[in-house]
Amino acid sequence: MMTSPTQNHHDVTTAEWAARVDLAAAYRAAAHFGWNDTIYNHFTCRVPGQPECFLVKRHGHTFDEVTASSLIKIDLKGRPLSFDDEVNPAAFAVHTAILSTRPDVNVTLHLHTPAGIALSARPEGFLFLNQEATFFFDRISYFHFNGIEERPDEAALLAAALAPHHHTLILRNHGVVVASSTVQGAFTRMQYLLLCAQSQLLACSAATPPIEIDAKVCSFTRDQFEAQERQTALAPDWKALRRLVDRHLPGYAD
Repeated sequence: MMTSPTQNHHDVTTAEWAARVDLAAAYRAAAHFGWNDTIYNHFTCRVPGQPECFLVKRHGHTFDEVTASSLIKIDLKGRPLSFDDEVNPAAFAVHTAILSTRPDVNVTLHLHTPAGIALSARPEGFLFLNQEATFFFDRISYFHFNGIEERPDEAALLAAALAPHHHTLILRNHGVVVASSTVQGAFTRMQYLLLCAQSQLLACSAATPPIEIDAKVCSFTRDQFEAQERQTALAPDWKALRRLVDRHLPGYAD
């Protein structure tokens, strides 16, 4: 199932429209930070009140073109989709793999930034070198590269790769994926992940190995971060990002 070419504000519930605006803002913010890869990569959000449906951008749109009304609604259990439906089949596989098996997840972000790709190719994987890195302690899974994720069996393999209590998936030699219950939570996780990837690449470029944080400290600090998340302490970050997008890439709420 898919929506008509342009979704009218009055055709959806208040909750769905709010989700559309948040997701469109996330796409625009990512474009502002230079995370986009022309028309590739996708952010998705489960439709409030319709857990078997999610929102995603049209394949031909760049991140800075996405608006709340232009997002497509797709049925997780619908027919196989193709480029003719304005959907990238590979993106459909990546996101549906997580959304269909993790009811606690409402939002997934997938990117191919240079830092994320470089980290995905490093044999040591993600290292815990800084405060933000501890947010990912015991929350990261890895998936071995097997080609473009468009085969029917690939979705099942991807779903099995992300452990139940993990929210981040490093696609080896490919890119990164983060999951969350909210758009603001997913976006913040992606910000932290890409910051940590860049920091790790810089720290490991010197001859002397970097200092890693002790596992007990990582666990303790991660719990602090997660407590802040539960208390919606990320709300000010998201409001600031929305203001930034309003200034630089307005129109996403149309």
